[in-house]
Amino acid sequence: NGIGPLQTARQKYGQIIPVNSNEASRAFSIIPALEAMKSQVGAIYLTPWGGSSGIPGNVVSTENQASALAYLVMTRKILEENNDTNFVPRVDALMSGVKDYYRLRAYNTATRLFNQGGTVNTNTGAWTPDTKFAIDTTTFTILALLEALKDEGGITTIDSWYGEVGSAKFIWDRSKSSVRAGHYVD
Repeated sequence: NGIGPLQTARQKYGQIIPVNSNEASRAFSIIPALEAMKSQVGAIYLTPWGGSSGIPGNVVSTENQASALAYLVMTRKILEENNDTNFVPRVDALMSGVKDYYRLRAYNTATRLFNQGGTVNTNTGAWTPDTKFAIDTTTFTILALLEALKDEGGITTIDSWYGEVGSAKFIWDRSKSSVRAGHYVD
């Protein structure tokens, strides 16, 4: 993913990462791949079709959306710091898709936690959630959303997406409680 090169660049160059540095170029080079892997529900597929992982190409991982969102937020910040608008619309489109996935599909209203992910029917766009629980799915998601939504209301936006004031804190507290910590196959 693109986070590693960007973290390396931050250590190497300090606060402002040159947009034409090897690290930034390496990180930006995955944007076309992410665009190609954007699903009909806005999320980025876990793996391409025909990959060696054995995972079908229509699988979406909620945890991996958090990583993708963190990468996109970091990328956009570097582009802004360098007044480089070349990739901004493309990054914004990817971010918008991931946010839409979180707003409309990742959250399980019955459990008030995030689903592990799901699958997209590539013919119809129909979404089938994978309702298993994994703690990192929820904790990574809340952290990534807080950063990605900080200019759009942060916690207030998360609360509005999931139905009530305090939703973000409830999700966090519930996911880390001893009753739900770990991975369970229901």
